[in-house]
Amino acid sequence: MKIVEKIAAIPHLNKALLPTPLEYLPNLSSSAGTGVYIKRDDLSGHSFGGNKERKLDYIIKDARLQERKTLLTVGAPHSNHCRMTAALGAVYGMKVELIIISAETNLDRDEGNMMLDMLFGANISIVPPQQVQSKIDEMMNSLDAPYFIEGGGHCVLGLIAYIAAAEELKIQCENKGILPEYIVLPCGTGTTLAGIAMGCSLINWDVKVLGISVARSEKRCREEIDSICGRGCDYLQIPQQQMKYEISDRFIGSGYGESYPESVAALKRVAVLEGIILDPIYNAKTMCGLLSGIENGNISGTVIYWNTGGQPALFIDRYSKELC
Repeated sequence: MKIVEKIAAIPHLNKALLPTPLEYLPNLSSSAGTGVYIKRDDLSGHSFGGNKERKLDYIIKDARLQERKTLLTVGAPHSNHCRMTAALGAVYGMKVELIIISAETNLDRDEGNMMLDMLFGANISIVPPQQVQSKIDEMMNSLDAPYFIEGGGHCVLGLIAYIAAAEELKIQCENKGILPEYIVLPCGTGTTLAGIAMGCSLINWDVKVLGISVARSEKRCREEIDSICGRGCDYLQIPQQQMKYEISDRFIGSGYGESYPESVAALKRVAVLEGIILDPIYNAKTMCGLLSGIENGNISGTVIYWNTGGQPALFIDRYSKELC
């Protein structure tokens, strides 16, 4: 069986609105001096969409096949993954329990993703970092037919979703006559980038994949990416892949979730030129890295920017104040 057929045969919900659009950005391209397209995974479906919708399409299908009744997952405050888990849990009538990792117990729950989590009916437990694993163990033993999802959908099925996405993008490029030099996207847990890089390798697509880290060092990103890809090859029963990808950790700023003037400027530039909204945590930093790379000559040729979503973060008071 060919790898494309093997991937297509893996059960998934088919709930995401795919393929997501691939759009040319004429004004940003003119401003930047090179052709820039955007892959709109922010339009993937439910609850503001995003890359987590693709991953959960496979993950929640697996939970349903196992006849699980409760989805349990973890994430940072205002996690996009938690939001999408809550939304899709509501769609399929599954109880959703969210462990929000924070040393601060008095978090604002009336804004951003946490407000949406509650709107979708999820239960939220705020747990300090050092107690997270014991809380997971406790809840797995007490919940009704629980299914645990790693934070960010960082698992083999999440990887599979973006292997399939790489093929989707290649077909779109062929249909539109686009020959990209680069695919540029955020790198958080690394699963999305890993899937795209592995997918490009498996379908023999010679395009450079560049991940802009939003939190972790290049070394840590590579360790996570190579690990999940190794597990993916074992799952698919194929040889280990020699993947081509690059990581930049130069645009993290002072840490995860912390904006800086250049990332805010990149977010505003795309909004003013194209009417497209990027989130401040992942995509603003990544667009900052892309535009910087174009300006200093490290990135040239046609570029596809993969927008992974996350716009509800704009409605968190601390971020909205930075934009006004």
